[in-house]
Amino acid sequence: MAWIKGKSFIKISYLLILAALIAVVAAAGFDTLRTVAFRISSGFFYPYLSLPASGKYEIADRSLLLHSRNELAAALEKQQKVNRALSAKAAVVAELAVENEELRSLLKLKARPNYSYIAAEIILRDPVNWQEGFVIGKGKAEGVKKGTPVLCFSNGDSNHPIMAGIVKNVSNHSAQVTSVISPHFRISAYLTGNKAYGFLNVDEQQRREPGKINISYLPVAHKYKTGQRCVTTGFERKIPAGIDIGKVSEIITPDTVFDNNLYKTGMIEPMVNLESIHFVLLPVFTGKGQKKER
Repeated sequence: MAWIKGKSFIKISYLLILAALIAVVAAAGFDTLRTVAFRISSGFFYPYLSLPASGKYEIADRSLLLHSRNELAAALEKQQKVNRALSAKAAVVAELAVENEELRSLLKLKARPNYSYIAAEIILRDPVNWQEGFVIGKGKAEGVKKGTPVLCFSNGDSNHPIMAGIVKNVSNHSAQVTSVISPHFRISAYLTGNKAYGFLNVDEQQRREPGKINISYLPVAHKYKTGQRCVTTGFERKIPAGIDIGKVSEIITPDTVFDNNLYKTGMIEPMVNLESIHFVLLPVFTGKGQKKER
């Protein structure tokens, strides 16, 4: 009797193990079976499912045959006008989004002591030498002064203002700006890292490269490397110190007896992208000791 009970227990155990194996195999093959079933059913039912859609397109295509060529041409021209209008609106919206981001950056800039900020829009560019300057829509009536620095922002970062130029001439409601790329952009500069001072665009004999800023009168004893930041010194009364101008792209060492062996010259890659800016910020000096402009 005990032997029969033991034999029954073994059979039950085998059955349970077999059931567990079947469950594991079924679970593992479920995704595969489902994929195969989907492909088979999709292939079988596709002609029936696609029939209403194909019939709809066939009717639409045949309805076009009922119209004359002139009617179709007029409808096409009308649709093209609508598409052009929508494209123009999309372009305007995209440009407004960029300008909105620039304005947000202008508003977030932290105030500096002895300076007040004026935001201005670029209203005119020189079609020939457009990278060397532009005109902004603010002037004397709004507080703009000659020699005021013109700033923008690097990638919309309101904590990182960069130099775009300097106000050259001012009228009542507009001002002409000389950009950092212009050979007439002349200020002192400071290279971070080795604490070297120099001057921008003052050496008429130095070769020029398009899109670069010349720097000269760098101490020959200092060691320089590409990528050094070039910033404003603060020596000019109206220009705050520490504003980024660009980065060193090349240092030229004197190599002939006719060169000035006391100083080095170099090239600065400006940080500003003049093609992408629409609005600028002018920090106007309001501190004591400033001479009254005539």
